Amino acid sequence: MTAHADYNIKVSNNGTMVHISGDLLQGLPNPPAINTSSSFASIPVFKTHLEGGNSSLLLGYLEQALRAKSHNALPTNVVLDANSSGTSYHYGLSFNVEGATATRGEVQIIDLAWRSFVITDDVRIGNFSINTLVPRYLGDRIHAFAQLEESSPPPLQRVRRWYLDGHLIDRAQVTPLTQSRGLFNFTSLATPLQHWTVTPDIDGQRFLYQANIAFNLTLHEQFTEAGEVGNLLWNAVCKLKVTVEAPWGSVASDNALTLEAKISWSTWIMLGSIIVSAGLLSGAFLLERKLREPSKGHGSSRRRP
Repeated sequence: MTAHADYNIKVSNNGTMVHISGDLLQGLPNPPAINTSSSFASIPVFKTHLEGGNSSLLLGYLEQALRAKSHNALPTNVVLDANSSGTSYHYGLSFNVEGATATRGEVQIIDLAWRSFVITDDVRIGNFSINTLVPRYLGDRIHAFAQLEESSPPPLQRVRRWYLDGHLIDRAQVTPLTQSRGLFNFTSLATPLQHWTVTPDIDGQRFLYQANIAFNLTLHEQFTEAGEVGNLLWNAVCKLKVTVEAPWGSVASDNALTLEAKISWSTWIMLGSIIVSAGLLSGAFLLERKLREPSKGHGSSRRRP
């Protein structure tokens, strides 16, 4: 069974499989209670499927992004499904990673530095963007909101605050921080693996390394009139739970997992020594039995008178 995650990396002696399922959502409610939660702008409605020959463009971008982190990493079997409802966007991206494994003595070193890959290009399928949706479709409206003053005087007093990933930011930072923001941006996963939350799964004979990443741009407008306080909210949110499934006995260090090779030399030596020992014991037993048995024609039976 694969662990539930939005960004799942499954590592085994037979290879590495990746599946990413992401959503860009708008107008999500945000406690404390907000009077209205709204979308920044609309996204074109579309649906697309890429696989095999028609995924070559995405494959090129993905290969470049992975190799920028891990020189020998090569994505294969790329499959993408993406669709937009007009206000929200969903994508599912699957691929395998080859070439990032090295055998040293009795162990395999799995390079996972590519996990924090970033595609900055405006990857387009036909007329639709599948990566830089925030600047391309929402950017003009976000920029217009960012030009509004942070506060306005009575009788209708307004206070506007911008937040990025939960941190208060100045409105002058909004456009620069979002104008090149792509959904295929996993920079924060560069945190060394040993600092991720690790959970041993005894039944599944594996370790689960887990982390969370998010893009959350929020505009909160609070207004006061005649003693009454109200709140308006605009946001665009993409959150991912990330899990690396590693075989039992593997060890994480920085950007790599160390696994015992499929059949290590020590295993062969141990098996060989067991076979040789068994052979020697069997030979010794047969020899001892042979020596104890009387030889034919040389018995010590008495002659009859």
